[in-house]
Amino acid sequence: MIIGYNPNYPSLHMREALEAIVSGEADILGWNAEEKASVVAQAKTLIFERGESFIKAELSRMNSLLSLIEEVA
Repeated sequence: MIIGYNPNYPSLHMREALEAIVSGEADILGWNAEEKASVVAQAKTLIFERGESFIKAELSRMNSLLSLIEEVA
């Protein structure tokens, strides 16, 4: 699964995808483990490549969501 993002607000869709995984909505939508892992990998890449362009709150939220996902895994 590839999650796109708006170049004017690059973390919006990725953050929403991570929130869907944490909340369980991704399971309701039928995402399998491979799709969830793909979202996590894409989020990490986005943070690595464009993290300095995020506001502090965006970066903090995405990192916290990633931490929650990794704790469960």
